Amino acid sequence: MKIKRMLRLARKADGTFTWIMEEPEFISYSIGVARLWLDRELEDKGFVTGDLLNKACGILVEEIFNAELNQFNIPHLRTLPLLSKNHPVNAKKNYDFKIEGCTIDVKAIPPFSHHKNLNVNQAEINKCGACDLYIAAKCYPELLEQHIKNKESAKAILIIINSIEFLGYAEADELIKSEHLKSDVKRPYYSLSKLRSMDDFASRFNIDLKQLKLSSD
Repeated sequence: MKIKRMLRLARKADGTFTWIMEEPEFISYSIGVARLWLDRELEDKGFVTGDLLNKACGILVEEIFNAELNQFNIPHLRTLPLLSKNHPVNAKKNYDFKIEGCTIDVKAIPPFSHHKNLNVNQAEINKCGACDLYIAAKCYPELLEQHIKNKESAKAILIIINSIEFLGYAEADELIKSEHLKSDVKRPYYSLSKLRSMDDFASRFNIDLKQLKLSSD
C-alpha cells in the first residue's frame, strides 16, 4: 500500500520567492561561515570590512536562494561562501550565481536596516566588475539595532529571523548610475528603490512560482 506523506514547505505557499525560516541548520551554517570569512579577511588584509551579523545574513540569503533554485530544478552555477574569494572554486568569479550565462549577485538587507533598497558598494563593482543582475533580499522581522559582540550574540539575533523576502532585482545598467550613487558616506554605494519584480525574474528564467509539491508517494 502506498502511503502519502506531507512534505514541509519551506517556501511560503503564495506563489512568491518568500521563504519561511524553519531551518536552524541554515542559521548555524551562516554564522560559522561568516566567522570563518571575517577571520580570513583579517588575516589576509589586516582589517575587516564587515561585521558578523551582516556577513551571516548575506550568506543566509545566498543559501536560501540556492535552495529555491534547487527546489525549482533550475540549472545554475554558484560560488561557495565557505571558501575564500581566492580559492580556485571562486577565483575570478564576481557573482553568487549564474543562470543561463547570466551572472547574479544577491544582496541581503539585515533586520536592523529599515529599508527595502538594493544597495551595492561602488568599490566592489570597481574592483570585481558588475554582475548582470542584482537581487535584494530582506530579512524579517525588523529589529532595533544592537551591538554584536561575538558569535553568540549574532546567533541570538539570527534565530529571531522568521522569513526572507526577495524584494526584486535590477539590471546592472539600471543600478549603476551617477544619480543612484551615495557618495557622501565612508564607503560610497549605489542604491535603488524601484526594482523589477521577482515575478519578472521568474518569467525571465522560466521558473514556475506556482509549483508547490504538497505530497510524495
